[in-house]
Amino acid sequence: MTAVSLLIALIFVSGPSFAAPQTLNPPDEKTIQWLIHDMPPAIVLNSDDLLVNLEKAAGPIAGMYKSLSQALPQYHHRFLRIPFVRAEKLLREKKQFCTLLLQENEARRHFLTFGEEVAITLPPGLIALKSTPDTKFVLDHAQVSAKKTLDAGPFQLGVVKGRFYSPELETVLKGNKKSFNFVSDGSVANLLSMLGKGRLDGVLGFYFEMTDYEQKHPHTPEMQFFRVKEAPEFTTIRASCEKTAWGEKTLKAVSKVVKDKNFKDIAHQYLLSTLPSDRRKEYQKIYDSRPEFNTEKK
Repeated sequence: MTAVSLLIALIFVSGPSFAAPQTLNPPDEKTIQWLIHDMPPAIVLNSDDLLVNLEKAAGPIAGMYKSLSQALPQYHHRFLRIPFVRAEKLLREKKQFCTLLLQENEARRHFLTFGEEVAITLPPGLIALKSTPDTKFVLDHAQVSAKKTLDAGPFQLGVVKGRFYSPELETVLKGNKKSFNFVSDGSVANLLSMLGKGRLDGVLGFYFEMTDYEQKHPHTPEMQFFRVKEAPEFTTIRASCEKTAWGEKTLKAVSKVVKDKNFKDIAHQYLLSTLPSDRRKEYQKIYDSRPEFNTEKK
């Protein structure tokens, strides 16, 4: 087993410890089970435990969850730390789950119903060390082509298992199974650590994830961020609940709070604060020009 394979294996078996299945059953119909995971700095959890003490969590998304629990006192709120892949399985089991952290895609529409917009962000890109030779990347109109870069190989690309990047990127990743490695935790910190040690050539992640990691690890080699050709112009996150009668009813109440409390504007202002001036202008332009989403027309 190579050093990279060994580290990947260790990451797979580490992370949150899961309780017995009965622990995940809701106690009554008035309980919302919130699926959350660590995604610094947007949400930083206080431990690796399954049950999350939200009062000790930090970040703007943690603040949104706190606002929701206060604005919906008619529900009991239970916060569970679940990685992406495990979350999708649980959502199919109809255990009264909702979340603010999943993008909408065709596959998820089979078991999720989506509501109000929570955040509009710049899409994930390719994070690499500044010392990486330019010959490692294949550029297409100033953006990195993930397909051409992986095809040219060898290129070890780190991605978060279960995170949805875009239909085009998902196709590229599925077609290059020997060129990248999965990690199961919702955080990219382990991948960026591997990148800093030269065990990966690049990581798919958000700009704010890169800057947060660099701030927390000042001695890590300097990193750079590339836009990826196969990524969308922007990424939209919406509130969602399981696709059941309970989920659709609950989502209406959740979406009303998301809209009334201006979660989208909170996320927008926070993301602006994390970007350098050139990317701030780019993000603002995208934010202002994107089509307005209306849940009533969906």
